[in-house]
Amino acid sequence: MTGTPLWVGTPQAYGADYRDMAKSERRELENRLIILIGHLPKWQCQLSQLSERWREFDGRSWRATLIEQRDRLNKRLRKTPGLKTVFADCLPEADVDAVAFTVKETGLPQHILPADCPYAEVELFDEDYYPEPDH
Repeated sequence: MTGTPLWVGTPQAYGADYRDMAKSERRELENRLIILIGHLPKWQCQLSQLSERWREFDGRSWRATLIEQRDRLNKRLRKTPGLKTVFADCLPEADVDAVAFTVKETGLPQHILPADCPYAEVELFDEDYYPEPDH
């Protein structure tokens, strides 16, 4: 058998694969940001209210979601450092989707949520950062 082995692709094929992989990585970054940014206002706006209504509610599941999303974002950025360069581009779009997610999931009126992401990048990735609950 002669010729190029089947496992060796053309440079064009590698380029297409790389672009597809980059799009996939960016989508994962955006999706994780949407969930993270969507849960922070839930924490801020509803934790006190729900804790007062149901004594057993302590926000544990929300905290677990925030921890998981931060952990997975940090791992993804460590594995693919090039994503750090697109983070700033992803944030505004992810924020718009996060607001829609929060409104649908909580029933909070959209006008009480900030138009632009109120969280600094350092807060988004800070494992100890939880917005102060509204009272």
